[in-house]
Amino acid sequence: MKLLTKCTTLMLAAFLAGCSEETQHAGGNQPEPGGTDDAGRREVLLTLKNKLALKPVATKAETIATADENAIETLDVYVFASESEAGDNYTLLQRFAYRAEAEATLPAGAEELQLAVDDDNDETTTGLLKVKKGLFVKLYCIANNTMLVDPASGDGTPLTDAAFTPLVLSEADGNNPAKIVAPGQPSESIFKTYHTALLSATVPGDTLCTPLAMSGAQTTPLDLTDLGSSARVQTGFKLTRLAARFDIVNNAETSRFTIQTISMGNGRPGATFFPKRIYRTL
Repeated sequence: MKLLTKCTTLMLAAFLAGCSEETQHAGGNQPEPGGTDDAGRREVLLTLKNKLALKPVATKAETIATADENAIETLDVYVFASESEAGDNYTLLQRFAYRAEAEATLPAGAEELQLAVDDDNDETTTGLLKVKKGLFVKLYCIANNTMLVDPASGDGTPLTDAAFTPLVLSEADGNNPAKIVAPGQPSESIFKTYHTALLSATVPGDTLCTPLAMSGAQTTPLDLTDLGSSARVQTGFKLTRLAARFDIVNNAETSRFTIQTISMGNGRPGATFFPKRIYRTL
């Protein structure tokens, strides 16, 4: 007898260091080389160092790492910025969003992001961000998870788009750098406390299904303070899963027993994104 578990009612207390045996499907167009002539923005070429499927595809149950698990159905990129490179004063600058479904509605205030598999290296997926100039920036990516919860709320209600407000910059010229007139919301430090929606074992439909949530970040600040430069900046990192998936394979003829039920102990109802950690005890 063979049993393949694709959904679990609780998150496990283990994380996978990246995706294994991913399946790649081409999608989108590769960005043209070079930079932008936009006086107020710099191009940042984001490279996700995973071999990922950009659209949900049919899969076979016998496959250990299925294509629909590794698909990117949604990807949200949060850009945090500060006037100074060091310190804990980074706040939200921009938000970019990718949705696999063409009819899907982007979050309010988010700019559309196009993803494409690298033709020269199918182990990577790329996306081009046009980020505002004048500040130091950090990038945070969350895939396949559009509901974020602020633990400070206390009630577990997911945040709405109104919780994400970009910072306000002053006008800049060649002699005077841009200044932050009003900070964005949330701050980087608050954003890093957010966690996934909590699952409950007592709710039959409350399950963790594919594609699995992933996250990754560029926490070394990118210097976009040079207003005169239009050269493209490149950055890359891996998306890693927030939960572990497990398979139980049993050959009844060889083992002489048949699996009828499965239980799991020491599970957790959720996880944080940055860093990836189990959230809340049983």
